[in-house]
Parts: sequence; structure tokens; C-alpha cells
Amino acid sequence: MPIIIDRVRGDLLEVTADAIVNPWNRNILPRWLQVSGGISGRLKQVTGPAPWRELADHGPMALGEAVETTAGKLLTAGAIIHVAGLNLAWRATPASVRSSTLNAVQLAESRDHRTLAIPLIGAGHGGLSVDQCRTIILEALLEAPSTDSVKITMVEPA
Repeated sequence: MPIIIDRVRGDLLEVTADAIVNPWNRNILPRWLQVSGGISGRLKQVTGPAPWRELADHGPMALGEAVETTAGKLLTAGAIIHVAGLNLAWRATPASVRSSTLNAVQLAESRDHRTLAIPLIGAGHGGLSVDQCRTIILEALLEAPSTDSVKITMVEPA
């Protein structure tokens, strides 16, 4: 059975899914020094501090790594999968976007999530274009092993 990928334009935080993907950084700096923007910044406003404490407890993340936390007060998802899509220069690369995508899907499957909402990892603060990110993510999803158990909603900015 082929993977099911829906593409929608809109707000990631308004998409109902078992888990959503947060394009994060490597988690190197202490949380109080991090100034989150984009999706992460909005998530912090909505979720409350619990997911961020869980993420901080995990410690530094390898580039492309995925870590799951609770969703805090976010009502549209039960979990957040944070991916380290940015390198130490705070930029995304095709390799970091690809590995972040594959690791997020693998983690979602291992946690029995049936639906996963994923933004364009690497666009915005990551410095890659929307077209580049879309292409890299779609190619990674089509190459991912056994992803037919997770329905992916790729959310692009409106």
C-alpha cells in the first residue's frame, strides 16, 4: 500500500493529528537563551512549558534526530515530534531536512501514531526555499520504509 500524503495550505497548529512535527534546532543552548520564532515560537505560546521542559531534559540533539514530547495545552495533537533540522549555524541543509523527515516518520510509527502533520522543515529560519523543502520532504517520504501505516499531512504556509 503506498504512503498517503495530503498537502494542505494553512496553519500547522490548526491541523488535527496524532502528532505534529516541530522544526527545532540542535538543543545546544539552554532554553532560556533560545529565542524561538516561526512554528516553534507559536508552539511555545500555545503549549505551555511542559513540552519544552521534556525536550530540555533530553539534552543536545544530533542533526536530523527526532524526539517526542507531550503536546502540553495544544488541543489539535497528542504529541509533538521535535526534529533537529538546523545545524550549528542555524541553517537547514538538504541532508538535515531529509533525515529529520525520515526520523520523524519512524518515531511516529514506533509510537503507533496514525496521523502526522509535518511543516516544510528548513523553510523560513532554515534558509531553504519552500520549493526545495517540499521536494526534499516528498522525496524522503516516498523513500521511507513502511510508512504506509502513517497518514502524512504536509502543511505549507497559506
